[in-house]
Amino acid sequence: AANAGYIVQTSLGGYILPLVTVLLGVVVLGEKLRPLQWVAIGIAALGVLIVSIGYGVVPWISFALATTEGIYSLLKKKATLGPLDGVMIETGALFLPSLGYLAATETHGHGAFGHESIGTTLLLLGAGVMATSTLVSFGYAVQRIPLTLIGVLRYVTPTIQVCLAVFFYHEPFSTVNLCGFVLLWIALTLFSYQSYVAHCEASPKTVQVLLLPIYQTKSSYNTMQVNDAKVVYVAQERFIYSPRSQPMARCL
Repeated sequence: AANAGYIVQTSLGGYILPLVTVLLGVVVLGEKLRPLQWVAIGIAALGVLIVSIGYGVVPWISFALATTEGIYSLLKKKATLGPLDGVMIETGALFLPSLGYLAATETHGHGAFGHESIGTTLLLLGAGVMATSTLVSFGYAVQRIPLTLIGVLRYVTPTIQVCLAVFFYHEPFSTVNLCGFVLLWIALTLFSYQSYVAHCEASPKTVQVLLLPIYQTKSSYNTMQVNDAKVVYVAQERFIYSPRSQPMARCL
């Protein structure tokens, strides 16, 4: 899409993709969102709507790109393959079509690899390494965190792109885009805060551990569980690790 000149819609697809990813996580995988996270999603949707109005086009290409990438994330989430195995299968399936495309562009004189400066050629090679490492990292992460969280984190990519466009390439940035940009980051902040709170609530609480030397009974190392305490036998000494603040009754 970008090579065909649909740069604006490609950029807008980056903002729609997180919403599609979150929707797939909720509908297909049954992931739950807390009320504040739903508020964040609503704010993000409003920001995307404002940005779409600012572009002044019907973003059908944006929705197509967001949908296909969202489905890709869902498939990676459901896959049982490891990150490296998944990337090898993906690149293997695309190797011949990509090779044919490169051969066609070189034949028609539109290829860039090897025809530009050494620096540009090295950057093209480095881009392949970066893309591969990114895909492997994504495949590792997508199987370990909720798809809804991945969706919200996807706003980081278009945000970096906007910052590069404005501060590095000095492209114009309208007030409408600024409003949408601010709303998206408010949504990201709210969602991240609620995710952090949920993580803290789900984490096991730190308890006080008491080390109590008890009666000599066994000469070998052994353990056993008694209610909520662990009894450990080490070198003629028996120890009880208890989460209670008061010593347990001794069982001799």
